[in-house]
Amino acid sequence: MDNTPSPIKEESSADTVKKKRPSRAERKQAKRERKARWKEKKRERRAELKNYYSDAPWAVRFAGLYLLRVIAVLCVAAVCVMSVYAVNRAMPLIRTVSAMFSDEKASEEEIYRQSPIDEEGAAEIDALPAGNTEDTWAVYVYMVGADLEDLDRSSLSDLVRVSSKKQRDEQTELALKKNERLLEDYLDVLEKNGLEPPMFLYEPKEYTPPADNALISAATEAYKNMLTGAASSDIGEMYIDDKSGKLKVVIQTGGACKWSSPLVNPNRTQRFLISGGTIAEEENLPIRRASDPETLADFLSYCKEKHPAEHTVLVLWDHGGGVFGYGNDSIFGGSLSLADIRRALDKAYDPDPDSPPFDIIGYDACLMANLDVMHSLEGFSKYYVMSEETEPSDGWDYTPWLTLISEHPETNPAQAARTIVDSYTDYYMNKNVRNRGTMFGINNVTMSLIDAKKGAELYNAYRALAKKQLIDSADDISVLAEMGRAGSSSTCYAGQSYNVYNTIDLGNYADNLKDRYPEECAELGRLLEETVIYHRENGSMADSKGVSIYLPAFINSYRSTIKMLDYVYNICEDDNVRALYFYKTVGCLTDDMKAYVRSMTDREPKTLNTSLFNEFSKAEPVIDGEKFTVAVEPEIKNMITSRSILQASLSEDMSSIIYYGMDELAGTDSDGNMTSGEYDGRWICLDDQPLSPEIVSSSESAVEYRAKVLKDGVPVYLLFSCDRETGLFTINGTKPYTSEDEEYEFINMRVNCESVADSKIVPIYEALDGSTANVYEIEGENVKCTDSTKITRMAAKDGNYLVAAVITDQRGDAYMSDMLVSVISGGKLKEFRSSRDLAGE
Repeated sequence: MDNTPSPIKEESSADTVKKKRPSRAERKQAKRERKARWKEKKRERRAELKNYYSDAPWAVRFAGLYLLRVIAVLCVAAVCVMSVYAVNRAMPLIRTVSAMFSDEKASEEEIYRQSPIDEEGAAEIDALPAGNTEDTWAVYVYMVGADLEDLDRSSLSDLVRVSSKKQRDEQTELALKKNERLLEDYLDVLEKNGLEPPMFLYEPKEYTPPADNALISAATEAYKNMLTGAASSDIGEMYIDDKSGKLKVVIQTGGACKWSSPLVNPNRTQRFLISGGTIAEEENLPIRRASDPETLADFLSYCKEKHPAEHTVLVLWDHGGGVFGYGNDSIFGGSLSLADIRRALDKAYDPDPDSPPFDIIGYDACLMANLDVMHSLEGFSKYYVMSEETEPSDGWDYTPWLTLISEHPETNPAQAARTIVDSYTDYYMNKNVRNRGTMFGINNVTMSLIDAKKGAELYNAYRALAKKQLIDSADDISVLAEMGRAGSSSTCYAGQSYNVYNTIDLGNYADNLKDRYPEECAELGRLLEETVIYHRENGSMADSKGVSIYLPAFINSYRSTIKMLDYVYNICEDDNVRALYFYKTVGCLTDDMKAYVRSMTDREPKTLNTSLFNEFSKAEPVIDGEKFTVAVEPEIKNMITSRSILQASLSEDMSSIIYYGMDELAGTDSDGNMTSGEYDGRWICLDDQPLSPEIVSSSESAVEYRAKVLKDGVPVYLLFSCDRETGLFTINGTKPYTSEDEEYEFINMRVNCESVADSKIVPIYEALDGSTANVYEIEGENVKCTDSTKITRMAAKDGNYLVAAVITDQRGDAYMSDMLVSVISGGKLKEFRSSRDLAGE
């Protein structure tokens, strides 16, 4: 036997011996020695290089000894600069994501400072008796997802995509044919009465094909990619842990090409039941057009038969267009008119004002707290919950009010409805507080709880006022201009499309006419207070009183004209309102309307004489230093709907006029002539860049504006307001720009207001080419917005500017005086001069 020790065993045995760890001082000393050896080798290499390049030309010697060092330093600097830039660009998104996922809530004091509680309404609701703890509740949600859900994405199958195209094309063709019929009738009436169409219908429109790649900021694009569909998000809010077993939520989905929720298939029409803490699909049907009244009627009949309850709530979820309908189907096209919705309700239920089938009907959609909308639902509900203003895309906050019903089934329906109003308003007030410094803007919102039975009386009171106005207009056509002035001085909704929807606050309108019609307006005011049980609003909507009306106060485009004709011929159900609105916006009446007016008065309605307004454009302004006056013909002094000041400048080569928009600075003298009023050379500017503002509305407390701008290269409307008491401007944010070239009738309104902070804003102005008379758009200088960016009235840069007085008639046509030159020097208006002086005449 070999007794030689095994080397493997010896090595293994040695490995088991624990090695002693060097002390801290020994480790430091070893590190110093390694560093010293590295430095020594570095010096040696450097000396070798110097010796190597000692006889080389200076350029070669510099490149060999120093260029690599310079390049390394520059690379490090570039990395640092790019890192700082990337962090700076990402900050809006970082702040936004932080705000979205933060549990931090604004205090009640901060929320109620923005939107006070309606204490009188709350007390009235609290005094109502409670129900029974054994009461059952059912909430029926007709959910048309539209682009709010699919975000312009699609998961449609090939079968649905191809089969739906025919119906979608048919819907578009029907809309175009309807517009053609309306215009033909409109032009026939004008021709019979010897009137030309308003000049705004002849303004040249340059068509610019859309860019292949819209310039969208990286932060905005990243935010869009992380969005959850608004409809799916709300389904998540409806999914509550109902321990009482007294609450059911029935949902029907449709109208969107893609759904974020994995439960929803866009290629089918589905029905879901949320009950007892679970959600389950109850029916999976062949896909149906969500904008078909038969589809809504079938859903209502299903809910009535399968899920009856002692208290029922109907929620209509999607886009809303006020009097112009609800529900924009992204798959098949089209929307539901107010008449369509009533037909669907009629098929499933019998209307009964004393014992209606629903406790609450609510529109989670824009602009629906409207007198005509209420009239279309008459007899079907005890209460309505709706918004006068456009809703942000998040819509209602469902969890609080559904939780209230679940935990307290004895809740009175009015209390449940009030909770919808409060939870919705508080949600956005909380977001407004948290949104400071994020890419979100400030959302001004409204929400109303309405007594449906009183709403019927309010509708009749408005008809009575319209009848009185119509009779008076036959004797004095200036009544129609007064109507326009009262409308434009009321709170107006849908700011980025105010002149399309023409939706204003009824209470403001009545207040503005109370001197002329004291009895009718007093009755309207009284009924409005009784009809609107509870309401909340904020910001520039603070004057809102809870119910809006369609009033053609801002008819100045093709689209607004088409909408007016659609309302008069297809939507309005009252002959007085129909004739009054037509007379105001067309300037004459149809033969049938004339006969109707003659049946009420012996006065013959007159046709608008536009030639009297043309005299204003011919009058030579009288200059008196820093002021000017333009004569107004006595016959039209009461027929003017608005007075404003226009400011413009000449291009550097003096070949084009660049318009800076209009502001309500004009005044009148004791004889009713037009004056320069408050114009002092200052103009509305974003930081130091002039904007081109349009006045959206001019209520008692605030003036609302919009201005077209580029935000990071994308055309949008900048929305802002001016507080009359303080004179301070508030930037609400931006909303999408909708081109007049778009033919489809239904404009999507339900969008969030986005902040301008950390964005590049470029004002857009209209310009007139002096040689060709072509109108085109021109861009201003870039404004890099920060959290401190402001809108103010500030003096223009020293130089000569063009200024004119502008008046409008009842139809919306504008008439401009001769342009004058305002001389700005040292930041102040020095004098006015004739524009002929500038031209060297």
